[in-house]
Amino acid sequence: FFFFFSVKVIPPSSFQPPPFFVCPLFHPERRAMAQKKKQFEHLDVSRVQPQHYHLSLDIDLDTCVFKGQEKVECLVKTADATSITLHCVNLWIQKVTFAGQPCETLTFTPQQQTATFTFASALPEGTGDLCITYSGQLDDSMAGLYRSTYTALDGRKKYMACSQFEATDARKAFPCWDEPAIKASFELEVTAPADRIVVSNTPVSRTREFLTTSGPDKEKKSHHHHHHHGGTSHRKTWNFQRTPIMSTYLLAVVVGEFDSVSQATPEGVCTTVYMPLGRAAEGLFALQVACKALHFYDGSFAVPYPLSKSDLLAIPDFAAGAMENWGCVTYREVRLLVDQEGGTSLSTQKAVARTVCHELAHQWFGNLVTMQWWTQLWLNEGFARFMEFLAVDNVFPGWNIWIDFVQDVQALALGLDALTTSHPVEVEVHHPDEVNEIFDTISYAKGASIIRQLRAFVGEEIFLKGVCMYLKKHQYGNAKTSDLWDSITEAAADTAAVKSSGTSIAGMMHGWTSQTGFPVLCLAPDTCAVSQHRFLCSAPNATASSDSPTWVVPVHLEHAPQAEPTAAAQSEPAASASMAAPELARQTFVLPEQSAALQSALQQLDQRGQWFMLNPRAEGFYLVAYTEQQWSRLIDAMCQQQLGVVDRMALCRDAYMLAKGGELPPSVLLTMALRLLPTSVEEDDAVCLELVLNLNALQSLYAPAKTTHAAFHAAFARLLTMCCTPLLERLGWDTAPGEPQKRSALRSATLGALSSAGNRTIAMQAQERFRQYCAGQTTAVAADLRSRVFQLAVRSGGASVAHQLRTLYQHSTNPEEQRHCLGSLGACDDPAVLRTHLDFALDDKVVRPQDLAVALASICASETGARLAWERLSGKEFDTFYARFGSTNFVWSNIIGAVVGGLRSKEQQDEVVSFFKTHPLGSAARKLEQTLESARNRRMQYERDLAVLPAWFEHSPQAAAVKASSASTVVSF
Repeated sequence: FFFFFSVKVIPPSSFQPPPFFVCPLFHPERRAMAQKKKQFEHLDVSRVQPQHYHLSLDIDLDTCVFKGQEKVECLVKTADATSITLHCVNLWIQKVTFAGQPCETLTFTPQQQTATFTFASALPEGTGDLCITYSGQLDDSMAGLYRSTYTALDGRKKYMACSQFEATDARKAFPCWDEPAIKASFELEVTAPADRIVVSNTPVSRTREFLTTSGPDKEKKSHHHHHHHGGTSHRKTWNFQRTPIMSTYLLAVVVGEFDSVSQATPEGVCTTVYMPLGRAAEGLFALQVACKALHFYDGSFAVPYPLSKSDLLAIPDFAAGAMENWGCVTYREVRLLVDQEGGTSLSTQKAVARTVCHELAHQWFGNLVTMQWWTQLWLNEGFARFMEFLAVDNVFPGWNIWIDFVQDVQALALGLDALTTSHPVEVEVHHPDEVNEIFDTISYAKGASIIRQLRAFVGEEIFLKGVCMYLKKHQYGNAKTSDLWDSITEAAADTAAVKSSGTSIAGMMHGWTSQTGFPVLCLAPDTCAVSQHRFLCSAPNATASSDSPTWVVPVHLEHAPQAEPTAAAQSEPAASASMAAPELARQTFVLPEQSAALQSALQQLDQRGQWFMLNPRAEGFYLVAYTEQQWSRLIDAMCQQQLGVVDRMALCRDAYMLAKGGELPPSVLLTMALRLLPTSVEEDDAVCLELVLNLNALQSLYAPAKTTHAAFHAAFARLLTMCCTPLLERLGWDTAPGEPQKRSALRSATLGALSSAGNRTIAMQAQERFRQYCAGQTTAVAADLRSRVFQLAVRSGGASVAHQLRTLYQHSTNPEEQRHCLGSLGACDDPAVLRTHLDFALDDKVVRPQDLAVALASICASETGARLAWERLSGKEFDTFYARFGSTNFVWSNIIGAVVGGLRSKEQQDEVVSFFKTHPLGSAARKLEQTLESARNRRMQYERDLAVLPAWFEHSPQAAAVKASSASTVVSF
């Protein structure tokens, strides 16, 4: 799965259930038991086990009904089996037989999402066929077999059918044993209108076309649908080759109208990208990436890609970012299609490349070897997130994509895992709601980060060797976390690092997967003794309490060469260009086992006055709280470019994180910024970006001080202006061809920061460029600057610009441009405009429900907007909202997170807590806790910082320059 914001709608209930057994609609919970842990049982396959599914689907895109004929070859293992229980949700079951014997009673257990077929006599041992006739409805839920709307070339709205079965929704399309460990093979047959294309996991084995006579209802509509001719409709049946043995959640079927582009990989795998009609050119970028990535994985994994084709399909309505169905990967359009003529920003191109590589990694991790149960979800997702970077780095070496990993993926995971409401990477889950909750930052980003930490410890070669052993051993089967550690242990048996560490790989990794959080390593000022405790944003100066968990931490120590450091720096001006600075000594220690050895190494360096780093390249998933003296040595080393880019960037990031958790005064980060930015000492875009983003976050945190601490507020705005003005002078507004990959993000962040520091000229420029852009001069705003310019224009332009933005959205055909519009809806403070925008976002005829969370996150970024949204959400419409979104993967929790996240005051948040005591939360329970905790932490950080920073600005030598620059030095551009 590639994961980010999204949403769902329940269709009009025009579909009358046939008068057969009805499987009741499954309700995630009732109000009374809203917050109780849900019991959920696994299916028992000790008596009857499925081996092969023959599935025949007849899909009607006019009435949005599908009919199913299913024949499951089962193995009956005991003589006393008289019933079969499997999963089934929202399906109308008409007929059931086993080995010819009709089913006597049919029982549904809605809270378990199961159907039980009971027979009059025992089922014959050995293999027998379970035959089921049933029907279901294509709804708008973006789960199961659902419908997606698109606009045909002639401007008419049409439906396509698409499947999305992960995690637990195959049961909405056909009765099945819907658990990852109950694997079987599948043969699919699909009948659909003859003018549509049908795509599934495997190549087509044959097709046949025929005419059917339709009922009177169809005849009435025949002049609309060109495939109906006077009461007959033209249909086509597609048969697909048998799949490998696989889990139910990976089966796929898509019925629609597509253009496509294809290419074979060097290994001969036919790769095809399917896109809306008329947009074939937009699939070429993803096609190139897919072919290269598949070739890379084929060479890395020692198990060749097992299918003969690999398809990538763009789907208009799609809840996640993408879904790794084996051989038939589905994507939302903005994560697959790229306009290479300049219509798509570099950030979206990177997101597309990452998504394609992520889904292809799943073809091995997840599809070939599947987790035993959703508790091990992180094995799928953490691994795919890690591998996607390995592959993108191989396809686009010039992107330095691992910088993005440290700055975006790892940083995201550290931020969430510093909350008490976080959860372990491996978390026990049962109920589908709980499964959907863990498709989150921890499973993906922390999972990937601890895998990267392990790779750094054992070395890349041994790591990949272990991975290959794991894949070979468990192919077509299921595995647990311990199976992966076993294979890597076997591969690493002879390495020095593991031998001397006094610990096993399983022993080392156990704490990182089973405990919540991560450690901060603290250095004692005089003795250099290293201690650890859990890092929490909510616990300032937390000392290592007895109940704080401990981790086995691999520490890599790098330090200045022994020669006079400054001389070395001057003779090596090119050092900063490389990822690591020159010739640094490096040693590895495993804590707590080798704490004494590490301490004596640090003491020596400290006595010599040398700088050192304990987590170079941020390979470990932890923070280091250096002594005050060591921070100042490191800042000197940063200024002299003695540290590589990733190290400089990570130190900026960590100083910000540590200040957020009260482990470091905020002045260290501000000193860093003042040393590196105003005089352009730091020239690397990634390092500058890290500083600007962190300063901007503080600027928004300190916003309330404008009325209570005016002098401090003005001083901080001056600091921001001093740091960012030289950047904008260097970068300008316009993208230069072939500029470094982080530059566009830095330009956008710099404009945002200067504007929030009170620079009016930028707002005027943005409005002018926005006006030109809307008038058709699209070159006035580079794709990478689009969202920033839209936001700045709306912020300063009020209702008239807001109206232009909505018009632009409604006429746009570029999904990325549409997202940029939605992401700017909340930039304006005017309550009347925000109210209009809220109505606009909530109108599902205007905004696709999958994109609603993007719009809400923007509207709720201001307290005014969040207040209005909360009034809507918690008012009489709550039941409608919950019915529409409550059971959708991802969407509901993103809505709750966006709305509640914007409510800043304690009173407002108490109101939220008491509201949800009597209203259901569904899969958003964890998201709500995390959002409330983050807001509490913000309030604590605000109070902590305001206790020290005003005096620092007033008296500290580092801040003297800020004091000297009076408020009047706002530069115009």
